[in-house]
Amino acid sequence: MNRRGPPTLKCFETTAHHSQFQECLSELTHFCRYPGDKRICVVVGVAGSGKSTLKNELIKHILAESQEEMKTDPEHIPYASIKIKAPGPTAFSWKDPYNLLLSELRHPFACRSPDPRLNNFYESGTEPKSRSISQRSNDYLFRVLQTTIEHRRPKALIFDEGQHVLRLTNTQSARSQLEHLKFFADEMDTPLFIFGQYELMMLADLSAQVVRRREISHLGRYIFDSKTPDESIKGFASAVAHFNKDLREFCSFELLKEVPYLYQGSVGCVGILHNWLLKAYNRRTIVGARNITMSLLEKTMMTVSDRRKILSEALEGEKRFIEGKNDEREYFQDLGIVAADENYAQPKVPRKPRLPGRRNPHNDPVGTHHLSAGTAHAAA
Repeated sequence: MNRRGPPTLKCFETTAHHSQFQECLSELTHFCRYPGDKRICVVVGVAGSGKSTLKNELIKHILAESQEEMKTDPEHIPYASIKIKAPGPTAFSWKDPYNLLLSELRHPFACRSPDPRLNNFYESGTEPKSRSISQRSNDYLFRVLQTTIEHRRPKALIFDEGQHVLRLTNTQSARSQLEHLKFFADEMDTPLFIFGQYELMMLADLSAQVVRRREISHLGRYIFDSKTPDESIKGFASAVAHFNKDLREFCSFELLKEVPYLYQGSVGCVGILHNWLLKAYNRRTIVGARNITMSLLEKTMMTVSDRRKILSEALEGEKRFIEGKNDEREYFQDLGIVAADENYAQPKVPRKPRLPGRRNPHNDPVGTHHLSAGTAHAAA
């Protein structure tokens, strides 16, 4: 029985280089070359925005720039990329990332298999496994990792799913994790890229020491603006055009004419758009159709509840960036550069309506000076 699906199109295997993606990739490659006094680059975005694709493109860039050095120096490994494991019911421990990094950097006593993308440049299967150091203490693994990085000289350390560092117990604190992260980045003296969802922003903003040492790159979704509808999703339309090149002959309609519909079904995220179109392309063979129809596209769309969940997380994360821009005047006032606006009126708190016949509570005037002359004379 033939279990092979339809042939994969080029548009699903290559990266859609839309405007936001290109801007973020340029920021990361520049940080990798010229980190300056900063050591941590936090890359955040909602699920489906393309963070994994961005990470892979960064790795390709690092490998391309390291070709000559890898040929002349067999000991050099250009990067180490790991995924932070979700700790489950237990708290996050640094022992697992240390072991994964040592394996990626081909430490002879590491117990994990290295990244297969490096097998084209180094011989594998020669590392002795009988003397694994994986169960040694965290301090010991840290020092071994530091020595290994000095020897291998990677250009970048990459953490994926970085929000799992926030999985703490009652005895741990987010601030202690930050202090260790700062210490880790300083001691390793290598650019550290942390990819994760918006909750990673909480970790990056708790400590002034980490703020001074980190950059933030935001790979967000495309946000529709009713005032400038065409301009606001122009970048999203360019991503649709990327898929339209190969899908044109397999669609019963023009993808570029359905950009608003595709935007609604993908929440403005190019990664979700990619998975949606790929699912529709593969599903057409199951239903016995040659082309992707609007009906098939509707059936393969994410459910409304799933889209609302993604949109809710996106709006919450985007709010942090908007609030940061709006805090500039308050910052200048605290700095003393701009005087506080005395004419600024505080919003009035609405009062509950009074019942009929009930007086408005106030202090009644004392004396007769507030009365008219005739009334005052009569009162006397």
